[in-house]
Amino acid sequence: VDYAVLNTLFSLFIMLSLPASTIQTIVTKTIAGFLATNDFEQSKCFMLHFGRRVFLLGVTLLAVFLTLTPLIGGFLKISHLNLIVITGSALFLAVIMPLTMGILQGAQRFLAIAVNSVAGSFLRLVLAVILVIAGFKVFGALIGFCLATFLVLVISVFQIPKEMIKARGNCIER
Repeated sequence: VDYAVLNTLFSLFIMLSLPASTIQTIVTKTIAGFLATNDFEQSKCFMLHFGRRVFLLGVTLLAVFLTLTPLIGGFLKISHLNLIVITGSALFLAVIMPLTMGILQGAQRFLAIAVNSVAGSFLRLVLAVILVIAGFKVFGALIGFCLATFLVLVISVFQIPKEMIKARGNCIER
């Protein structure tokens, strides 16, 4: 039963997070264009402006998901609504993560992307296994997944090119 619930929630996560991958494509193309001309100011402005919008999108989707949690739980026949809330948190992170990964890809920081990919997979496995063995069952697997994704997100923020971070620019809010 636990495996079926976990599999159902991961399937829901994959179906709902797939469209977020388009964010990475947009960010990669735009950042690469700015950095090709060494326009660090515009890349920083884009990062801040688009980042705010992506964050607001993530918060909005999370709010809708949390509002629909009882309906989702009833439809999927999952009695522990906390599992659905954790899945919603993972979806929020899945919307934010393509922003930083797109910046890294646009800046051609391929080693950083590889490190994040390996670290993410390793942390997801290790944290999930530790929490499941500790007796948290499905909660442990989902919390390990979320925590690992959050840690990789934090790491990727620190890998953003320093030139972009330090750039001084007059970012006009649109």
